[in-house]
Amino acid sequence: MAYFPNIDERFVAALDEQFPDQCPDLNLSEKEVWFKSGQASVVKWLKRRLEEQENDVYQLEAVWCVLVAAVL
Repeated sequence: MAYFPNIDERFVAALDEQFPDQCPDLNLSEKEVWFKSGQASVVKWLKRRLEEQENDVYQLEAVWCVLVAAVL
Protein backbone atom coordinates (compact mmCIF):
# COMPACT_ATOMS: atom_id res chain seq x y z
CA MET A 1 0.00 0.00 0.00
CA ALA A 2 1.13 3.55 -0.63
CA TYR A 3 2.53 5.61 2.23
CA PHE A 4 -0.03 6.69 4.80
CA PRO A 5 0.87 8.77 7.87
CA ASN A 6 0.78 7.19 11.30
CA ILE A 7 -2.67 7.08 12.85
CA ASP A 8 -3.22 8.09 16.46
CA GLU A 9 -5.37 5.61 18.38
CA ARG A 10 -6.99 8.45 20.38
CA PHE A 11 -7.98 10.19 17.15
CA VAL A 12 -9.68 7.05 15.83
CA ALA A 13 -11.45 6.53 19.18
CA ALA A 14 -12.72 10.12 19.11
CA LEU A 15 -13.99 9.71 15.54
CA ASP A 16 -15.64 6.42 16.47
CA GLU A 17 -17.47 8.17 19.29
CA GLN A 18 -18.45 11.11 17.08
CA PHE A 19 -19.52 8.98 14.09
CA PRO A 20 -20.72 5.63 15.49
CA ASP A 21 -21.67 2.70 13.30
CA GLN A 22 -25.28 2.24 14.34
CA CYS A 23 -28.70 1.62 12.89
CA PRO A 24 -30.03 4.75 11.21
CA ASP A 25 -32.70 6.89 12.79
CA LEU A 26 -36.02 6.34 11.00
CA ASN A 27 -36.55 10.11 10.88
CA LEU A 28 -33.51 10.65 8.66
CA SER A 29 -33.78 11.15 4.93
CA GLU A 30 -32.23 8.59 2.61
CA LYS A 31 -29.46 11.08 1.81
CA GLU A 32 -28.66 11.54 5.50
CA VAL A 33 -28.57 7.76 6.03
CA TRP A 34 -26.03 7.35 3.21
CA PHE A 35 -23.99 10.28 4.54
CA LYS A 36 -23.82 8.78 8.04
CA SER A 37 -22.96 5.41 6.55
CA GLY A 38 -20.05 7.02 4.75
CA GLN A 39 -18.81 8.60 7.97
CA ALA A 40 -18.88 5.24 9.76
CA SER A 41 -17.16 3.60 6.78
CA VAL A 42 -14.22 6.00 7.03
CA VAL A 43 -13.87 5.26 10.76
CA LYS A 44 -13.89 1.49 10.02
CA TRP A 45 -11.18 1.99 7.40
CA LEU A 46 -9.04 4.00 9.83
CA LYS A 47 -9.46 1.26 12.45
CA ARG A 48 -8.18 -1.33 9.96
CA ARG A 49 -5.23 0.88 9.02
CA LEU A 50 -4.45 1.41 12.72
CA GLU A 51 -4.46 -2.35 13.25
CA GLU A 52 -2.15 -2.84 10.26
CA GLN A 53 0.11 -0.09 11.56
CA GLU A 54 0.34 -1.76 14.97
CA ASN A 55 1.07 -5.15 13.38
CA ASP A 56 3.81 -3.58 11.27
CA VAL A 57 5.42 -2.10 14.38
CA TYR A 58 5.37 -5.47 16.14
CA GLN A 59 6.91 -7.15 13.10
CA LEU A 60 9.64 -4.52 12.90
CA GLU A 61 10.38 -4.94 16.61
CA ALA A 62 10.70 -8.71 16.13
CA VAL A 63 13.08 -8.26 13.20
CA TRP A 64 15.10 -5.73 15.19
CA CYS A 65 15.42 -8.16 18.11
CA VAL A 66 16.64 -10.91 15.78
CA LEU A 67 19.19 -8.58 14.20
CA VAL A 68 20.47 -7.38 17.56
CA ALA A 69 20.73 -10.95 18.83
CA ALA A 70 22.68 -11.92 15.69
CA VAL A 71 25.15 -9.08 16.21
CA LEU A 72 25.69 -9.86 19.87
